Amino acid sequence: MAELEGNAIKFIPNPDGGAGYLGNPIIFHDKLYISYQNSQGKGQLGEFDGEHLKLIPNPDAGFGYVTNTVGGPVMNTVICDDKLYINYTGSNNPYEIGEFDGQTVAVYPLVKKEYIGKYWRPIVYNNKLL
Repeated sequence: MAELEGNAIKFIPNPDGGAGYLGNPIIFHDKLYISYQNSQGKGQLGEFDGEHLKLIPNPDAGFGYVTNTVGGPVMNTVICDDKLYINYTGSNNPYEIGEFDGQTVAVYPLVKKEYIGKYWRPIVYNNKLL
């Protein structure tokens, strides 16, 4: 990740030596949150406070925060009811919803059989997560 300072580019160091920034930037609680590929090749939620990038721990040993399918579209990251929602691939279920409250990520499986093999593309409508 990098930022422009005047005419110079300042690189933000990766906190763990991983591949780094993957995308899906969103502002939540006055911080920038991104999808990050860590040193183990797993997806993780990255938090940038304007100076430092830190990684939010994954709740399990799954692949983690997923931004897209192979060759597919970028997935939505949305805020609803003061929580940040992400697509998450867990250790017990490959298709889960990640819910970030500003401190930790919790995951909820997409349990309907018709969702298996698909990623959820959340939107907010009438203050509800769809």
